[in-house]
Amino acid sequence: MNDNKPTILIVDDEPINLVILNKTLSADYLIKVAKSGDKALEIVNETTDIDLILLDINMPGGLSGFEVCTQLKETPEKKDVPIIFLTGETDAETESHCFEIGAVDFIAKPINKAVVLARIKTQLGLKKANEALHEQHNAALAEKEIVEDIILRMREWDQFDAKDINYLVSSAEKSNGDIFLSAFRPDGSQVILVGDFTGHGLPASIGNPVVSYIFYKMVESGFDYQTIFAELNSAIHKMLPVNIFMGACLIETDVNREQVKIWNAGLPDVVIVQNGEVKDRIRAQSFALGIMGSFDLDGFLTMPFEKAMKIFVFSDGIMEASKPDGEMFGVERLESLLCQLGDDFPMTNIIAQVNEFAGTSEQDDDITIIGFEKK
Repeated sequence: MNDNKPTILIVDDEPINLVILNKTLSADYLIKVAKSGDKALEIVNETTDIDLILLDINMPGGLSGFEVCTQLKETPEKKDVPIIFLTGETDAETESHCFEIGAVDFIAKPINKAVVLARIKTQLGLKKANEALHEQHNAALAEKEIVEDIILRMREWDQFDAKDINYLVSSAEKSNGDIFLSAFRPDGSQVILVGDFTGHGLPASIGNPVVSYIFYKMVESGFDYQTIFAELNSAIHKMLPVNIFMGACLIETDVNREQVKIWNAGLPDVVIVQNGEVKDRIRAQSFALGIMGSFDLDGFLTMPFEKAMKIFVFSDGIMEASKPDGEMFGVERLESLLCQLGDDFPMTNIIAQVNEFAGTSEQDDDITIIGFEKK
C-alpha cells in the first residue's frame, strides 16, 4: 500500500517532461497529472490530498501557470499547497515574478533529476514542519483559552459593589492586566482598588485572582487600608515573577461618606473634577506594588468628600492609545473629556473618542477608568 506517500500534481503538457518526472518521482510519491491549467484547478478543487504542485509556466491555450498559481493562492483552503514552477525561462524578472505570486521555488528546464528530488524533499519537509507548528499553535491557543476562562472565573466575586462609581473597562485581549475592585466593610465604609499590572494579556492577568482574593477577604474582615495595601504589596512581591508588578490606587470612604482617603502607588495622576473643572491632581506617592517588599504607608491623602466632586482613576492604556504615526492620546485630551462627563456625555463616549483618534491602530493595552462621586 502507498497510502502514506505524499501526492504530487504535475502540470505540464510536454510528454518528455512527464516521462522524466514520472520515472523520477513514482517510487517515492503518488503522481497526478494535468496537461492544462484548467485541468489542474479541477483536480486540486476535487481533492484534498495534493501535497505539492510542479507547475509549468507556459502551456498552450487556457490558463498559464502564473494564472493557476494566482488563483490557488487566493483560495484560503488551497493557498498553503507549495508550488514549484517548471520553466525554461531563467531570467531574473521571471524568477522574481514566481516568488511574488506565491511560489516556493522554481526548477529550470531541461529537468535535472537530482535537482527535482532535492527541491521537492526540501519543500515537503518545510510543509510538514509548518503544519506541525500550526498544530502546536492551535494547541497553545486552546490551552490559553482554558487558562483565561479559569482566571476570569476566579475574578468574579459576589462582594463586588460599585455604589456611586461610573466605570469603563476595555481589554486589549480576553484576559485583562487591569483590575477594578470595590466592596464594603461590615461597618459600611467603602474600599475601592484600581490596579494595572505590567504588560497585558495572560502574563499580566495572572496576579488578578490573587489580588482579588486578598482584597475581598480583608475588606470583608474589616481590615484597615494600610493593612490591606501592605498585604497586597507583600503578596505580589513574593508570589509573582520580579518583572510583574502592579500600579495601584486605593480609595476609602468613611461610614458617613464625609471624607475620602486616597493612596496612589504608581498609577497616572488621580484627577479630581468639580463643576466641570480639574481641581486637583494626586500624583503617585510610592512605587507600584510588588517592586519592594515593603514601603511606608503613612502618606494617604485625606480630603472632604463633597457633593459634585468626581474622583477619576485610570490606567495608562487610555493615554497611550496612539495614531498610526505614533502620536498619543495623552492626558490633556483625557482630562478635557473627564470634565464633560455627565448624563449627556456618558463614559462610553471616551472610548469612542479614543477609537476615533487612533484610527486604524489597534488597541494594544488594557483600558480602565473609574469615576467615583458622592451622590
